[in-house]
Amino acid sequence: MMEMFNTRVFVAVIAAGVMGTLFNAAAVAIAVSPDRLALALVPGRYFVAIALCLALPLLSRLFGRLWFFIFGVLWLAVAASVVAKMFFGVGAPWSMVLGLNLVYAIAAIITYHLITANSEK
Repeated sequence: MMEMFNTRVFVAVIAAGVMGTLFNAAAVAIAVSPDRLALALVPGRYFVAIALCLALPLLSRLFGRLWFFIFGVLWLAVAASVVAKMFFGVGAPWSMVLGLNLVYAIAAIITYHLITANSEK
């Protein structure tokens, strides 16, 4: 279990959360309003995004690449949407929240994979 959290994986989890948050903020700015780009400056969003990405090393170990991508995207998009709606009080419809968090999830998974591709398996 401990080898699952080496330095590269640790950096990948943080980078995945950060990149996912930045891509999500850009998507919200494009889809809703350019003023929403300010979401990229909210520290709590990064904390939550990185915390959700902590599941990626486990998912990566449990599943092959395709299933890791599918389950990783599902986990990140759904969990981020639940947090946004239930804890941050986002009033947008579920479909919009899920769609915008899908951007976060895909960016996070790709970032994680690019950093850890040669070190995990």
